[in-house]
Amino acid sequence: MESARPQAVIFAEAPKALTQVCGVSLLERLLRILRRLDFRQATIVSSTPDRLRNALEPPTWARRGLEAQIVLPNEINFRAVKRLLILPGDFYYDPRLIGALLNSPRSAQLIDSAPPSSIRPLLVDCRSNGSGWLSGAAVLAPSELESLAKGELGALDAANVPAYVRGMRRHVRPVFFPAPTAERQSLAKRIVFDSAQKGTLDIPAILQSPVEDWVLHGLCRTTITPNQITLFGFVVAMGAAALFATGHLWWGMIPALAIGVIDGLDGKQARVKVETTPSGHWEHCLDFVFEMSWWSALAWWFQRSGQLPSAWGYWGLIVGSELVDLLAKLVAHQRLNCALDDYAPFDRAFRLIAARRDVYLWTIAVGLLFGAAAQAYAFCAWWGVFRSVVHVVRTLMVVRPRIVKP
Repeated sequence: MESARPQAVIFAEAPKALTQVCGVSLLERLLRILRRLDFRQATIVSSTPDRLRNALEPPTWARRGLEAQIVLPNEINFRAVKRLLILPGDFYYDPRLIGALLNSPRSAQLIDSAPPSSIRPLLVDCRSNGSGWLSGAAVLAPSELESLAKGELGALDAANVPAYVRGMRRHVRPVFFPAPTAERQSLAKRIVFDSAQKGTLDIPAILQSPVEDWVLHGLCRTTITPNQITLFGFVVAMGAAALFATGHLWWGMIPALAIGVIDGLDGKQARVKVETTPSGHWEHCLDFVFEMSWWSALAWWFQRSGQLPSAWGYWGLIVGSELVDLLAKLVAHQRLNCALDDYAPFDRAFRLIAARRDVYLWTIAVGLLFGAAAQAYAFCAWWGVFRSVVHVVRTLMVVRPRIVKP
């Protein structure tokens, strides 16, 4: 319930709180995180209110529904508040760390006893109390503010916050760091970009990832939203389907292969800039729609042109294997603490070459190069069947022991 939540209080001063990392100021990023944690209100305490107000108004769409009140230090009153969530406005926080503070059953300050070596250059200006680097973030009662200032409050260690993110199929160590200097901006951006990269990729996705990051370097500084990228990608994908259906296979391959990059950008933009929305979950539905339109368009052309008279049969194999594979992964997803593709070394290795959209496309592109696109399409259909059989067997192997376990 909202009434049971602590009051969110951000202590922020310009210009540090307005330092931008990946196109978003640290203060704006905190407000967006709070909104995604279902906060409706936040109090910003600052002796530079005008500069912060000019930077924060009007509110961005990404924190719509959160009321941010800026007050002077002598105007703050904690007497009627039972619990506070204190956040320095000039720090970058992984959202999971703030979530962990909210879930803490007792008062605690956020520290990091063993930060990864990659971010230690960003922590040189952080205080330490002997147990770890201090972030300044805490959840506490107003009477404990002095203990927080002295670094004496009980600790919540970032090193102990679970790092595995099932939806991203990898361990992403949650970190915090203060506003980076100009010299450390590139390191800060690299850390944020890395936290947005999904793991356990297929070979085409591994090759596409550096291209996505290169585009994202410029894209994150724009006002283009993840949903706009998704819709743009859908339009491009449907254009590819139209080209496939009319026999312009090489021309269709260009936008279809570009989708491999575009489709990775919307999710990365959302994670990097804290612009996730509930509608983002529908992206997978759009992906399924345009992917099926591609395989349908190709089957239509191959059958109509006489290159593959049984093309619709192979189309049925592709669609059927996709549905079976989705079902197998769904069952595994409900039983495992990780994605099936990331469950064991075999599964991660198989993911490299398993039948997927980009693997299909590159296979058909190679077939086009050698004048055997129709035969490549048929191969993809059987490869999809093989992939589904492997995943069904793997699901039975990893799920059945949990069912029969006494």
